[in-house]
Amino acid sequence: MKKFIFVLSGLLFTTLSFAQRKLILPEQTENIFPRWVNGDRDFWGHGPILSGNVSVAIADGKAQLIAFINLRLEEDGGDHSAATINETRLIYNAPAGKQIRSIITPTSLTSNWNQKLKYSENRIHGPRNTPVSELRVRGDGESKDIGNDTKDDSYIAVKFGPMVIELEPLSSGIREVTLNKSLFGGVLNDKFRGSHGKINTYGPRHGNSWFKPHDAWIKFPDAIRRDTLFFTDLKEILISPRRYNYNDIRLQSITARPSGKYLMISVNWEGDGKELIGHCVNDIGCGFGSPSVQLDDLKILIKVRPFTSGGKLTFDPGDVQVGFSYKYSADCGILTELCKEIFKDPLQNALFMTKFRLADVLNAPDTRNQIANALTTGVLQYVRTIGHFPTASQVIGVKDVGNNIVFLCR
Repeated sequence: MKKFIFVLSGLLFTTLSFAQRKLILPEQTENIFPRWVNGDRDFWGHGPILSGNVSVAIADGKAQLIAFINLRLEEDGGDHSAATINETRLIYNAPAGKQIRSIITPTSLTSNWNQKLKYSENRIHGPRNTPVSELRVRGDGESKDIGNDTKDDSYIAVKFGPMVIELEPLSSGIREVTLNKSLFGGVLNDKFRGSHGKINTYGPRHGNSWFKPHDAWIKFPDAIRRDTLFFTDLKEILISPRRYNYNDIRLQSITARPSGKYLMISVNWEGDGKELIGHCVNDIGCGFGSPSVQLDDLKILIKVRPFTSGGKLTFDPGDVQVGFSYKYSADCGILTELCKEIFKDPLQNALFMTKFRLADVLNAPDTRNQIANALTTGVLQYVRTIGHFPTASQVIGVKDVGNNIVFLCR
């Protein structure tokens, strides 16, 4: 009996000596603008109702903590205008030589909400013993509330409370190999070199429409994807009684650079002449005409976070953050400033929704699989040579460490 107790005490001591409990404060999110899914984009003072949850989990490879944000804002009445957030965020990286064994506190790893909000700014406490300490939510505002990302639109920001986690040494056979983010950006630049495409929905008139389908596309090099990707959900931009269409905007280049814990992929487009062509369907209500719109230096900015799944390096499908950068101008003669304001919100909404469609295209399973194969091959080549790990066959985890990415390889 004494021998058994001695052995048990030894095992317990060994476990405690290798495991380490640590108090952490997870990173907080920036403002997240939800995706418009229903209604006229205005809450009209009816709430909105906030529902959904935020949960925390240990990522594949045990190197990071990830938050899954699944929230909905919906008008309490009217036409039930609604917007959703279904995204993930990186909130913690394990230190060098360690992996995350478990989450000790909070005791529940999911925070839930179902409540009506007041006008404008709200600060909502998270349920006790759950990951979120507070949500900061902008609800009903002065004008259109959802479907855009300007200062007067609805958003949600998540503040996480302190957590206690348990760390342990890396599993046997796993090594950490560090790669500068600029070099990893170079890997992406090399993989995307030769991409081409265009955004166009403008064609011959048919009835009251000038919409031309299946003419907006992007073609990556065969190493990433062999077939052409079409933006099948692009529609005419309706600013009654006007119709606007994208006009032959050509892909110039795709470049990648570090941006915080993400890599910023800039998809650069430019068109000859006007990028948005407008036509008035009839003369009623078109006193300002239908000004064509210039979108100079149009950039689709894609923030991707390296992520691992099944021994491959890929990107997290819930964490593709897409934005737009452009110089906007419209010519209405002496009424230019007035008509720019009239057209600005519908055009910004169209571009805002286009970013989600692009994210949907990138997140298609076959696209992610082919990009994962290309990225994994490139990183493993580096690991086997410069990283001095010639037998590496899998990338099982990643860590963000400022200017560098640490790859956990087996």
